[in-house]
Amino acid sequence: MKNVLITRSPSASAEIAQLLANQEFQIFCEPLFTVEKLAVEKVFTPISAAIVTSLNACLALENSGISKKTKILTVGKKTAQELERIGFKNIILSPQNSAESLFDLAAQESGQILYFRGSVISFDFAAKLKNVRDILAYKTHEVENFSADFKKISYDEVLIFSKNSLEIFHKLITRHNLLEYFASSQILCLSDQILDCAKKFRFKKTCTFADNPLLKKFYD
Repeated sequence: MKNVLITRSPSASAEIAQLLANQEFQIFCEPLFTVEKLAVEKVFTPISAAIVTSLNACLALENSGISKKTKILTVGKKTAQELERIGFKNIILSPQNSAESLFDLAAQESGQILYFRGSVISFDFAAKLKNVRDILAYKTHEVENFSADFKKISYDEVLIFSKNSLEIFHKLITRHNLLEYFASSQILCLSDQILDCAKKFRFKKTCTFADNPLLKKFYD
């Protein structure tokens, strides 16, 4: 039986954890940061579109008061599904499931764009496009150590969902001398950008979710 570490909380990992458990994987969940949701001011001025690249920003978007008909540019099927669930009707997914390809879509908008983001981002739309105004939707606070439930065992696979998560993960296993438990682990990355970062950290075995048939089907 393979041991799989999902670097998210049990609640955030529920669906993918159940899918993997059904395939007889042993699942362990370890959040690498906590999320503090922030109140946002109501938006009254007309906008061309909004950018949302994280599930964590969906609540702020919903509370902003913008029309449910507003064009929403987003990354990831799960975020799109949450936006649909809360009533948004005009959702456009990035063609390559990346912030870079989402940027190409945003660059086509001539009106004002609102970017609902977290405190840590790997791609700054507001810095790259003059018509983008960012709105801080949530803060992340990285953990200083793995939880008391963390098992000191060899992990066959580790699922990583963002560059920030990868950086925290690498910091934790280095700081607390846990490298031996991940020496032969397959580091599975949500995107090519995260994969490039994993290679810089010199993980020996790396691939993207798209390279894994089970994960590809789940996230496509």
